[in-house]
Amino acid sequence: MHKELLVYGERKSGFFLKLFEKIYKDGNPNQRNVTEVPIDTYCSLFVPIMLDYIYEDKLDLNAMNAPGLRHVANHFDVRHLYALVSSFIQQDMSNMTVATYLEQAQLSHDQELSDIAMQMSVQSFNMISDEEISKIPPQIFQQVVSDQNLNVPSPEILSQRIATYMRARDQDIDDESFFFLTHANILPKIHPSEAIFYLSFASKHFPSALEGDNDGGYEGTLQRRCVVATAADWNKYISPIQHDIKRKKKNSGNRSDTGQRLFGNGSDLDEMGYSYLALPALVKVDILQEALLKASLEKKEKVFTKSHTFNPRAKAQIDNPGTEFRSSTPNGRKKFNVPKIPTQEQLRELRSDTPSRRDRGMGSRNNLLS
Repeated sequence: MHKELLVYGERKSGFFLKLFEKIYKDGNPNQRNVTEVPIDTYCSLFVPIMLDYIYEDKLDLNAMNAPGLRHVANHFDVRHLYALVSSFIQQDMSNMTVATYLEQAQLSHDQELSDIAMQMSVQSFNMISDEEISKIPPQIFQQVVSDQNLNVPSPEILSQRIATYMRARDQDIDDESFFFLTHANILPKIHPSEAIFYLSFASKHFPSALEGDNDGGYEGTLQRRCVVATAADWNKYISPIQHDIKRKKKNSGNRSDTGQRLFGNGSDLDEMGYSYLALPALVKVDILQEALLKASLEKKEKVFTKSHTFNPRAKAQIDNPGTEFRSSTPNGRKKFNVPKIPTQEQLRELRSDTPSRRDRGMGSRNNLLS
């Protein structure tokens, strides 16, 4: 009975049909025959699902089993099942499931499905959740982020997404993957919120990657890009720096109350703060130098802006001539009009229309005395 279900009807298997025809042709059909079918170990997990479909017409599809079942259906030539699964994948693949399909397509060695999922991952990268992104194998993830059509607003945003991916799959990130994902061609700029993470991760696992050759010289190294990024938000490092100083003072035997009041007990430090404390001393020196330069520049800009600030009334006269304004005075609000500034043409007309000194009767002294 089970052989008939395998080779007849809309759920039949073309593979088993040819196999049974060969057995009937070459030998005794009642003889017990054992046939070994080579199939990938991972895909073999989906054979029972295929048999349930053939024998009992049972099928429960989802993003985790559809790619493997599609491969098995193709391998055993169950055309109706292959069509059903392919149709399901086409309808089910979205921003919420594309990374899962990309992962499963790779495991199932389904190149066609992998290409489709790869294209959608690139186009929808900015809308795929962090949890879904973390399902993509590192080698495939490298292909996604290096695609020229990658949909991401900026390198800084991409650096945030890659950092999140590394946190989720830190055990799968080797030196080659880390160097590729942090290369200057992929991440020319680092987001300030993730700069310490990259410095900490590299210092702990791949120290050589910090100053590795990125084809961009000193400015292209990962350490330099991260240090520049930290300077953009240098105020955040005041607390961990203070805590670091306090720790050093304690180590030297100075446990004064003054130090406790100034620097606290470090309980206010976040993950970034503790990561900063764990950085190598030379890296922290680079961060402090860049922060000092940034703070100095900001101070100069503030002084320049303050010295070039217009008086509000003078600025209003320039920007909005002829407009009525109100100004606060000790006696209350006083209304005043800002006069219009005449143009050069209006000034010339004014001069031509104004009577001269002589025309106004202000002639020579002789006329006045006569």
